[in-house]
Amino acid sequence: MKAWQFHSIEDWRLDDVPEPKPGRGEVLIKVRVVQPSVTEVVASRLGATHMSGRVKQIIEERAPIRLFGHEYAGDVVAVGPGVKQFKVGDRVASINPHVACGECSDCRSGREHVCRKGRNVGREIPGCFAEYAAIPEPAVVRIPDGIGYNVGAAFQPEDTCFGVVLTAGIKGGETVAILGQGVIGTGVMQLARAKGAGRVIVADIRKENLELTRRLGAHDVIDASRTDPVRAIMDLTNGNGVDVAVDAAGGDPQNGLAGHDTLLQAVKVVKQEGMVIQPAIVSGLLDIDLALLREKRLHLAWPRSLTRPEMEELVGLIAKGTLQLQPAITHVVKGLDKVPQAFAITGEKFKHQAINPCQVEVA
Repeated sequence: MKAWQFHSIEDWRLDDVPEPKPGRGEVLIKVRVVQPSVTEVVASRLGATHMSGRVKQIIEERAPIRLFGHEYAGDVVAVGPGVKQFKVGDRVASINPHVACGECSDCRSGREHVCRKGRNVGREIPGCFAEYAAIPEPAVVRIPDGIGYNVGAAFQPEDTCFGVVLTAGIKGGETVAILGQGVIGTGVMQLARAKGAGRVIVADIRKENLELTRRLGAHDVIDASRTDPVRAIMDLTNGNGVDVAVDAAGGDPQNGLAGHDTLLQAVKVVKQEGMVIQPAIVSGLLDIDLALLREKRLHLAWPRSLTRPEMEELVGLIAKGTLQLQPAITHVVKGLDKVPQAFAITGEKFKHQAINPCQVEVA
């Protein structure tokens, strides 16, 4: 079969490799659609993300090696011994690419979703920039009837979005501000509304993102290219600020992200004893006045991991149309050989007016 392999960090090739066979607890998937995550794009360029150093080390030690490809959809074409939830013919996708180790103290106490010692699809486990991939059963969810492969391939980032909403404890009436309306921001916006947020205020600098989030149901939409979002949010809340502020735009500016600026804006717009949640890909040292955090008695958090029942709840929200993913899928290329093009488009979304990562239809 064909699969993309790194021979060095600068040398990524579409190679002929043996077709994998599913081991114990694994399903063999014929990949139909796959998309690069923003984290993978940044890591492939050795940009500012926690994953870059690890990727470089793995390639240096183990090349040629298959990396990346944890956002996918496809068909189960074979199952290994011990598989219980899936059968040949099932359409499947990914929510959480992490596979728990089953041996650490968290796993033994029933907290597999926070295991830090397991493996990840696209890193320790060969991912889906390939015609076929053998994926452990816990990393796979079933695609409901009526949902296509393209939407299935877009499931995985919504794990983070749902984690934001659950971490915030949104249950009714809260005011939420979301800085950034890409995939994560629009997902958080829809899920916050679904969980009962009384008012959702969003900000972005891109016209197409603002138009999309308005159609999807944001209450207040701020064009941050024309208006100071901090001032606008404080005006909309009569100077009180919001209950929850989410930075969904931060990250490496070389990849079109906002650096630390939007996290600092989130700190400014949240009310006393409010919560700031940071799902964006931010790394490096943060220059912030800790006295401000203490003065406001802020809760600074990152989205938590989902349990299996919560993953199934998330899939149910997508199936019901409460969480809409199709409108954000703006760019699709055909053929596994187009993977580099998909990475280039995803890494320059502003230039290409893309919202969701560029998808690759493999077959």
